[in-house]
Amino acid sequence: MKHVMSLQRFSFEKILNGSKKIDVRLFDEKRQMIRPNDLIEFVCRELDERLMCVVKAFLVFDTADNMVDVLPPSLFGYDNREEIRVRLRRLFPKEAQLKYGVMGIIIECLDRGGAGRYREGNGIEDEVNVPVGRQSSRVKDGAAEKVRVRQMIEQEEFFNQGRE
Repeated sequence: MKHVMSLQRFSFEKILNGSKKIDVRLFDEKRQMIRPNDLIEFVCRELDERLMCVVKAFLVFDTADNMVDVLPPSLFGYDNREEIRVRLRRLFPKEAQLKYGVMGIIIECLDRGGAGRYREGNGIEDEVNVPVGRQSSRVKDGAAEKVRVRQMIEQEEFFNQGRE
């Protein structure tokens, strides 16, 4: 399935250059439809460009603060956890976080070389078959989730060594 989501220029460019590997959204009804291997077409209206990514996995947290406590800042494209917290608090009011939860969508840009980035009407295919065997999880216990996330990141780094 393909999903279309808007992104600000700053986040769009971080995904494109590979420094941001997770997109954060409220886990509302629309986002509950997202599954591993789905495509996300990120739209940056400021640049009038689009970027195609594949969903590798997702994690659902009760709040953005819990997410930031568990995940390494490098996934967000930052070194400082507090900066991530401040940005996420601006985007998602606490009431909305408590109502829906917060979803961290782990993504992979389909082509950092430029083909994944395009302007409206350039015809990127709607479906790509990318086998990924990851599952989602609902986070309640931050300590247990840290271990699973760390294992997932280590596994990802191991698999990526052969690609580079």
